[in-house]
Amino acid sequence: MNFSDHSCMIIFILSHGDRTSIISAKDTKYNLEDTIIFSLLRNGSLDEKPKFLFIDTCKGKNTPEKIRNEDANEQRFPGQCVQSQIHDLYIPDYLLIFYSTYEGFVSYCNHRDGSIFTQTLCKYLVKYGQDRSLMYIIEKVMEAVKVSKNGKQSPCITTNYLKTYCFGDYLNQSSSIF
Repeated sequence: MNFSDHSCMIIFILSHGDRTSIISAKDTKYNLEDTIIFSLLRNGSLDEKPKFLFIDTCKGKNTPEKIRNEDANEQRFPGQCVQSQIHDLYIPDYLLIFYSTYEGFVSYCNHRDGSIFTQTLCKYLVKYGQDRSLMYIIEKVMEAVKVSKNGKQSPCITTNYLKTYCFGDYLNQSSSIF
């Protein structure tokens, strides 16, 4: 698709997952980088545009208690090197990925209320999205999730996007056009 008229790409993924960026879907498992990120990087209409991914999946089966109580001599994370064939890609620039939890750990979900990460993210996007930067919102979400889960879930971010991005700037700009 051609996204030339858009200011950014935002993708939310809520599913099951496992270590090394594996996302589960109804039909199979997908590698986040190979299936989604590299596809975004191949799309020339997204060059120099921010690409924001919000990933709410487990990234393993560990809980903080499990890590602390395991035998120190046991190899908890067997080394696995997955090499993706990278060709015809632009450098992964303008990319921000906000994960609900840290690599190797579970992401908690309440069967009645849903995911604390997604609920908190949506709450803060509504509350601050018009006038605060995305990084401000992310910091608030990280803090709120850690507090609400008593430190058992720690969202993390991977990014090379260092500019300030405020959704309200673009919403106000587009509404003044009409």
